[in-house]
Order: sequence, then structure tokens, then C-alpha cells
Amino acid sequence: MRRGVKNKISILLILIIGTFTIFSYIFDQLVIREEDNHRITQIKFENINTKLSKLTSISSQLVTAYDTSGRVTIDLKRYKNYWLKSILLITDYDELSSELKDTEIINTFNDDPKYLEDLVKSRNIEHFVQVAISINEQIKRLENIYAWNLNFFPQYQDGEYYDGPDIEYIEIFNQNKDIFYEKDHNFYTDLIVNSKQSEVAVKTFKIQNWIDLNKYASLLLNRLDELNFIPLDDSYLIDDLIYENEELRYQVMGDLRKISSKKNYYILASIISQITSLLFLLILFRNLIIK
Repeated sequence: MRRGVKNKISILLILIIGTFTIFSYIFDQLVIREEDNHRITQIKFENINTKLSKLTSISSQLVTAYDTSGRVTIDLKRYKNYWLKSILLITDYDELSSELKDTEIINTFNDDPKYLEDLVKSRNIEHFVQVAISINEQIKRLENIYAWNLNFFPQYQDGEYYDGPDIEYIEIFNQNKDIFYEKDHNFYTDLIVNSKQSEVAVKTFKIQNWIDLNKYASLLLNRLDELNFIPLDDSYLIDDLIYENEELRYQVMGDLRKISSKKNYYILASIISQITSLLFLLILFRNLIIK
């Protein structure tokens, strides 16, 4: 009878040992699974950090593009009409009243009126050329930002190619051709691409041509203004993406903490199961020895 009781105790101990051994194995597998989850989540966290770093850089570049071009535009606008007014003041008009020639202003600048006349005309052309250069620089500046980050700016993507903000000089000229005295677009754009043409213009331009040049520069400055606000508006969109990814990062950080906590609980449970299994194994050995 006592032998039967002892056999039952041994069997019960074996079952308990087996149960806790299985629990220990299960908890070990759960630890391995949580480690995999932690690794995957950690990669996701690092990817979000990389994306945030890139978005922050893009936002900074966009704001810089707006500020840089904006300052140039303000300076160009300050002299938008200055040189044309100077030409109007110092130029003799055979068909108009000589009162338009301000002798006092001429004498203030230089004893040689002809030198002053060439100077202000050259500066007028330089102002026009500088407007065009500023536009081209801003377009290139935006291309360097958008073309390398098209995944964030699908609105500037045409298939696989970049199709971002740009300005067609001839289109602007033709849309406003009725306000110009000279109807040939190349007559003025040659000043941008050919420096020698500026020397010819200083000698040959009529007052109507100088007025045309002023009107054309004003139209281009308006388009430059539009170009300036494009990166500013896009920076708001990028800032929204930054906010969304910041929220996602906080969420992923919370997931990492939860995974770490669960993994620690599973490790502790596995250790307790192993210790319990060993404890009952020792009891079983003791029972067998006594038997």
C-alpha cells in the first residue's frame, strides 16, 4: 500500500516537473519572439529617426531658399524704377521738352554728362540681368531640394522625372506683348546671355526700349515673388509630416518600452519555472532515494 502511494507521489512529481519544464520552454520562446519584435520595432524607430532628420533638413532648406531669394527680391525691388528714372532725368529728348533733363543732378554725379548717361543705362541693364540671374538661381535652388526628394513632393514629379517650379521668359513676354514697344523677345533676352549686347544697347536703345526693359523686369520680379513663396508653402507641408512622424516616433518608443517589459516578464517567468522544475526534481530524487 505504501509502495503504491509512493509511486503516485513520484508520478505527480514527474508531471509537475514536466509541466514547469514546458512552461519554461514556452516562456523562452516568448522571450525569443519579443526579441524579434524588439529588433523589428527598433529598426522602425531608427527609420523614423532617419526620416525625421531628412524632413528637418528639407524644411530648413526650404525656409533658407525663401529667405535668401526674398532678401534679394526686396533689394531688386528697391531699385526697380531708380535707374529708369535716372535715364528719364538725364536724357535729352529732341521731341520732348528739355525740362526733363535735370542739369543739377547730372552735375552732382559727374562733370561729364555723357559718362553719367552711359553709367545709369549700364546699371539699368545690370538690374534687369540681375533679376534674371536671381530667378535662375532660385529655380536651381528649388530643383536641388525637390529633385532629390521627389518622394516627399509628388506634385513636382512627372513619371520618373522632375517637373518642378520654372519660369518661361518667352511665355511671360508674349502674354504681355501688347505693353511693349519692341515685340521681339530676343531683343531683350540677348542682354542676359550676351554681355557685348549690353554695350550696344547703351548706345542704341531708345527711351521706349528702356521703358520696355523696366516693364519686363517688373513682370519678372512678380514671378520671382511667386517663386519665393513656393518653398515657404511647401515647408508648411513638410512641417506637418515632421509632426506626424514625431507622433509616430513617440508611439514606437512606447511600443519598445512595452516589448522590453514583456520580455523581462517572460524571462522572469522562465527562470521561476526552471527553478520550480529543479525544486520538484530534487524532491523526486529525494523520494526515490528514500524509496
